[in-house]
Amino acid sequence: MNKTLAKLIVVDDERAQNEALCHLLKERGFEVFGFSTPAEALDFISCTQADLLLTDLKLPGFSGIELIGKVKVVQPDLSCILMTGHGSVETAVEALNLGVQDYVLKPFKIGHVLSSIHKALNFQRLRKNNETLLRQLSVSNQQLK
Repeated sequence: MNKTLAKLIVVDDERAQNEALCHLLKERGFEVFGFSTPAEALDFISCTQADLLLTDLKLPGFSGIELIGKVKVVQPDLSCILMTGHGSVETAVEALNLGVQDYVLKPFKIGHVLSSIHKALNFQRLRKNNETLLRQLSVSNQQLK
């Protein structure tokens, strides 16, 4: 049985883009869940632990930035990448202030998105390792007292 690399959530209201991206990511070993609305994705994220959210900026209902803000309440450590065909400095700054790992402009090459995903997942892994080490140091420090 093959182990998946990570559990990814893709949110894009452009059906063809969503399906193509999900398919390509599954081919590369990721477990992928695709959604066309941010509300559907948020419902899923509220009851399922995931590793990374890859969302479009312009979505029906509320924006990808609003989705990321809501997701960070439910899963604060979830890595996020924002995709957009309508990039601006304002949205890039807003996304970075929410802790987004990357801001990807459409159209994009799959290699660029894969690189962004791997960097975000690696950063997440390092952060978790640091938290574990800090806990271990704290316990060791308490034992020395």
